[in-house]
Amino acid sequence: MILNIYSYFRSQDKEASETDISKKTAIASGISLQTLYSIRQEDKEGVVKSPAPKIGVSSWMPVVDDYARACIRREILSFYERSKFPTLKELSKRVKEPPVNLTCSWTTLNKLVKQIGFRNKKLENGRVVLIEKDDIIAARNRYLRLIAEIRKSSNPKPEIYIGEICVYPNRYVAKCCTVDDTTLDPTQKLKRRVRFTIVHAGGKNGFVPGSFLIFKSGTALKETHDSMTHECFQSWFQKQLLPNIPANSVIVMDNAPYHSQFSIKMPAINSNKSEILQWLREHNIAYETSHTKYELIDLVRKHKSKLVHVIDQMAHDAGHELLRIPTFHCHLNPIELIWALLRSKLEENSDTYERNCRVEEIKYALERITSEDWERCLLHATQVEDEFRRKDRVFDYVMERVDTSMSDESSDSDSSGE
Repeated sequence: MILNIYSYFRSQDKEASETDISKKTAIASGISLQTLYSIRQEDKEGVVKSPAPKIGVSSWMPVVDDYARACIRREILSFYERSKFPTLKELSKRVKEPPVNLTCSWTTLNKLVKQIGFRNKKLENGRVVLIEKDDIIAARNRYLRLIAEIRKSSNPKPEIYIGEICVYPNRYVAKCCTVDDTTLDPTQKLKRRVRFTIVHAGGKNGFVPGSFLIFKSGTALKETHDSMTHECFQSWFQKQLLPNIPANSVIVMDNAPYHSQFSIKMPAINSNKSEILQWLREHNIAYETSHTKYELIDLVRKHKSKLVHVIDQMAHDAGHELLRIPTFHCHLNPIELIWALLRSKLEENSDTYERNCRVEEIKYALERITSEDWERCLLHATQVEDEFRRKDRVFDYVMERVDTSMSDESSDSDSSGE
């Protein structure tokens, strides 16, 4: 079929260049130019194979975004508050209800909870329960402790929250957190239209003046982190954010990849051994010459925590402090609630919104979000922080009374039932 399309365009315009005909064919058939070139080369060799089908993702992937994952995390931890251990069987019942509204098999649910940092643990009595990984708990505890210390100080620092979102003409790319924990309808489809990526920041006094950034980011149905780059975010951070926030502020943001570029490039597993050794020498890290490449890479990773992120250094040089919200904890960032308000204001004029969402309309919707809205969202985020502190205290209390000889359970099913 693709070769027929190519032949048709060539017959219609015999004077056109090969590049123009190839582009037209690729667009008409929905394939890349590289795929087209491969097919034409196979045709010249006399053996044409159909392109391999793309491996589809599980049906729950488009629905289970960071918001839904954060809801699932809170649901798992709430079991301990009810003096119960979370199991897949019980969790599968809870996630079918609002705000998650997720229907899936136990195998899929088990994969999901592992993705967000939980593991199956077998108690002494043979019961398999869900336990959050230590590093996730530690990151959340650390963030909650630091933000509490900042607020309790004699001279609290202004809190500035950073966030990004993609806006489509008819839909957001993902669910937004809401104050009443309602969710969007996952059955509605996104259309392939031009989308906008928005970067903004704000605090209790509203949006930071001059920090609004919006740009077109193609038509692919991807998350925000797929359309943002290190260079773009760092430029915005240095030129639009830092000059416009109060002195000695605390800047809060998530762990998106473009937030976390190191100031010094780390060697990777595909680096040459000589490059890894050079990096270790430059950072005065002792090593044995007899170590293999994999031992050296493991040594590099152990010293990763000593490296400084580019954004952290920018904030420090400007006299500010930077905090990162733990992964899958979007409820702790009030700007996620602001994005929900933005969506509702855009949809107030649904006819225009469905037809064509322009930059002017987005700006107008943002202008209608007041400092009172920000204060309400900040209050809700603070309440979620208190909820996590309470859940963590209960978890510590329960785990202190559980036999420490729990073993890892590799099974993908919840064999314990109740």
